[in-house]
Parts: sequence; structure tokens; C-alpha cells
Amino acid sequence: VPPVPFPPCCTAWLALSGGIDQSMHTLESEGCTVMCMALDGRLCATIAVSDEAKSESAAVVAALKKLGKEVWLISGDNRLCSEAVALEIGISSARVLAEVTPKHKKANIQELQQADKVVCMVGDGVNDSPTLVQTDLGVAVGCGTDVAIEAADVVLVRDDLRDVVTALDLARSTFRRIQRNFFWALGYNLLGALCCATL
Repeated sequence: VPPVPFPPCCTAWLALSGGIDQSMHTLESEGCTVMCMALDGRLCATIAVSDEAKSESAAVVAALKKLGKEVWLISGDNRLCSEAVALEIGISSARVLAEVTPKHKKANIQELQQADKVVCMVGDGVNDSPTLVQTDLGVAVGCGTDVAIEAADVVLVRDDLRDVVTALDLARSTFRRIQRNFFWALGYNLLGALCCATL
């Protein structure tokens, strides 16, 4: 069987006949999604496809952890594949939700919210849209689908996940400034009221 061409963003591997189960397990543990091929009703091959994690993903996860945030990975891919990607970018396997349908993604977010967690989700696909609506803060990547962009509260103009950390830093800084302004305004008005009362 000649090699099958795949887009540069994917890696492919083709295995024939024996050892398919072991090959599938090995490939899934390396972060690949494995598909089976059949010819005349008989299993004859497996194809493994994998997406590369964005180069900045590990740095973003580390930065979010430094801010005291819990970072989760929620994916429709199989558990082995999802855990391999999570390990690569620094997310604990205990915080991996795998083999999740779009409907169940939303339910998983609701469970986190019911545990008194404020949930922010970053997504870019059609399947992410219901979940982006459910979260307390939905963030869509600008190069994502139109449906995800419409469903999100915040849209990142650039295709760079580091902007998520920048946005959170900016929001915290703005909130602190509002608190300081409120404190000084309250103090100024209280002082004015006391001065008027003593006249």
C-alpha cells in the first residue's frame, strides 16, 4: 500500500494486518486519534492523525496556574490521546475530561459551576458553541468558526493563546483600579459630608 498524503498539520501512520490493537494503543498514548479502515468488511488498517498543540500552550497553562487558576482540558478525543496532550502542555490527568460530546461538554461545565467555580472556556469550533454560551466567560479564538465567535463573550483578534492571560491581567488591573477609585470617591464624599455637618 503506497503512503497516503496528509496535510502538514497532521501526522499519519498506516499499519496493515497483525498487531493493530497494540499499534492503536501505542499511537493513542502518543496523542494520536486512531481510525480503522476496513476492506470488504474486514479490518485491514489503522490511520492515526494528530494535531500539534500550539507552541505557546505550555507557557499559557503555566501562567494561568501562577495566577491561581485551575486549568482543565475538555475534548471529544479518546482518553489516552487527551491525556498525552495534557501531559505535553502541563495539565494534570485528573483534570482531563475526554471522549465528551458537545452536549456533555455543556453538562461538564454546569457541574463545575455547581461546585462554585467560575468557569472561563477557550474554544474555536462549532462543537464548542453551546459550551461557550454556558460558561461564565466564553473566549473564542479569532481564527475560529463564526458560530464560536458569535457564542463567545470575548474574541481574541490574534491566533495566540497568550492573549487569554493578557486579557485576565487587564481585567484584574481594571477591577483593582475601580475599587481604588470607589474607595477614594467614598472617602472624599464622606469627608465633605462631615465638613458640612460641622458648619
